[in-house]
Amino acid sequence: MSHTTWHHFFKPNLVGFDADATKGSVADHIGQYYSNLAVWLAPLAKRQAMAQSMFWWLANNPLVMEEASSDPLQIGTVALTLLRKVASPFEIQELLLAHTPAGIRAQKDSFFFPKESGALDASPSQELVLGSIISSYYKSAAAVSETTAVTKEAGATVGLGAPEAIRAGLADAFRARARACPRWGGM
Repeated sequence: MSHTTWHHFFKPNLVGFDADATKGSVADHIGQYYSNLAVWLAPLAKRQAMAQSMFWWLANNPLVMEEASSDPLQIGTVALTLLRKVASPFEIQELLLAHTPAGIRAQKDSFFFPKESGALDASPSQELVLGSIISSYYKSAAAVSETTAVTKEAGATVGLGAPEAIRAGLADAFRARARACPRWGGM
């Protein structure tokens, strides 16, 4: 629930709180609340743009790039570890949902991507979704050119950040989970 009493969010009402924002501190919790509120209130197009930036950032992180030839789950494990250092669980879930098909997104009160693989849920894990999308980015970038580096600007139209690469990655994640899910006849 967002607050309609906007004056609570201004500095005079925060006087007396320690400014130390180390993990778990009061300032950290307040910052997470503000960030979660901004993501929750953002229109879908803005959340999709935030998600594209998140995917681009992860795909271009050297630790994730080292895993480029690994399977999507391994890529996603590294990506999720990095993402958890800069985003709250709510932000991660909401930004993954931003590019999820509308029919699934409409169920967001009951639909979620489990945080880790191995959950008995039929949905792909956050690790698998991230890894599949990043793998799709890498395939898309490789198809553009084997020798030309993809810049952020070019990536937004021909690979990294392109909605087609995100859709393909999401579809790959759901297919991989369907094959492995005991409820759906996998394994």
